[in-house]
Amino acid sequence: MDISYSLIDNKLTPDPKDLRAQVSISATATIDDLAGDVVRPGSTVTKAEFLAMYEEFKMAVIRRAQRGESVVTDLFIVRAALTGVWRDANDVFDPQRHRGHLRLSAGTLLRQAETELSFTLVRAVSQSEPRPEQVEDLLTDAVNATLTKGNLAQLRGTNLKYDLTDLTQGLFFLKTTGGTPVRVVKVKKNTPSEQLFLVPAALTAGTYRLEVRMKGKGSTLLKTVALGEVLTVA
Repeated sequence: MDISYSLIDNKLTPDPKDLRAQVSISATATIDDLAGDVVRPGSTVTKAEFLAMYEEFKMAVIRRAQRGESVVTDLFIVRAALTGVWRDANDVFDPQRHRGHLRLSAGTLLRQAETELSFTLVRAVSQSEPRPEQVEDLLTDAVNATLTKGNLAQLRGTNLKYDLTDLTQGLFFLKTTGGTPVRVVKVKKNTPSEQLFLVPAALTAGTYRLEVRMKGKGSTLLKTVALGEVLTVA
């Protein structure tokens, strides 16, 4: 099945004519969705068994990664890493200045899957619609993956600028399990291509969707677009 993409202005180069591609995320699959794929008519595995096995697998990966082991599977590779600056050769790890985090990369199966991707060009829905493309945790360098509560993050895309004084507009975190959306309050940069903001410290740990809500100039219509990836807030 082809993946849809559209071509939009490339603001990263001086050429006013060139464009860049933006992939259209058709849906977001949760672990329950994957369970539904596995537990189909005729399967010898029940959903409860699948979820129990997933829970054990998940905790096994976490335990080994926390011991400093590289976890290598054909789907993904996880390893521990450090960020920060050490003053000299005798400086030791200080959680106030340094941060340990986990880096995730594709395994052999996902890398093979990349070579088999097929794309179809479609016309962009709206040139005035916000298009969030990637969010980066500026503490851990994680992109479209994890965010750290109370720390600085950068969202890049197109048509992201909104009216800071209108409480219906802005960046909103919506927990995937439900609940009240949490609006980003502390915004350091608010431009069409970049939002620099502090991840709300009040967020509870879990998985979230990040939405951009904005109104076009002179319009009362609230446009809402979510980042394609589900984010983990820790």
